[in-house]
Amino acid sequence: MPSARLPNMKLPQWRMVSALHLPIPTRFRFGGAKAGLASLGVVAIGFAATLFLIIATTNSEMLWPEAGAEYTLPNVVGLELPLLEDGSEDQTLAVVLAAGTRLENLSLNMDMGRTGADCIAVERASGTSGYLFADAWIMDGLIAPTLVLSNSEIHHLVLTGNVDGHHTGPTQDSSIPDITIGSLYGASTYQAEGRVDKVVITLLGDAVIKTVHITGKCSTGAVDLDYLKVGQLSLLDVRIGDDGDITTVAMDIDSSTKIYSISDSLVDKPIIVK
Repeated sequence: MPSARLPNMKLPQWRMVSALHLPIPTRFRFGGAKAGLASLGVVAIGFAATLFLIIATTNSEMLWPEAGAEYTLPNVVGLELPLLEDGSEDQTLAVVLAAGTRLENLSLNMDMGRTGADCIAVERASGTSGYLFADAWIMDGLIAPTLVLSNSEIHHLVLTGNVDGHHTGPTQDSSIPDITIGSLYGASTYQAEGRVDKVVITLLGDAVIKTVHITGKCSTGAVDLDYLKVGQLSLLDVRIGDDGDITTVAMDIDSSTKIYSISDSLVDKPIIVK
């Protein structure tokens, strides 16, 4: 490769420079073409790797309350859910509560429904035995095909609205305590509204939320509530029905639910929710 010659420049006649006898280069030589290409290759590989990591992180992490992700609250950064078996995107809003979690409020107002799936579910992770403790659990104006409350302890249960046949058969137990949540210093409130396939709350152990407020419309699928220990659970002005036949049960408060007291003002009427 040809060399590049510096232009002929006369330097100032400084005695100190002359005394030091500093060498002044008169030409520069560039490295071989192979070395230059190798350097560019290393830079390109590094850039591509960094870009891949940024894209991968962006695709796998989502922010509350974006649907299609699992959020271990109070962490608001969620992990994207895998695709469904048919290759479509899973638009579930999945909330995971680790043992010892304490939140001030969880408020959801959602349009829900996906064929073959529950509309709203509270469940335990495999191998765990926790409960969700709350001062108040409120579902007002909820519309759904069916609703079941099981495996729970409710100090006071309030029921109002219209249902397409119901069974209210909880076990009355005077030992069921009221639930009063103490200090929640530093705890946060989490709100979400929009359209999702379903809402799933998964317990990894005992968790505490002072107030849970869930409302919305389920076009298909059951509301399945389990593992709750609540001071007052209120199902207010609900519309529950799946077949227009009041002789079949669309809403079931079963005997595995224990209560201290109940106020039941449900009215049976033919309802079909689609």
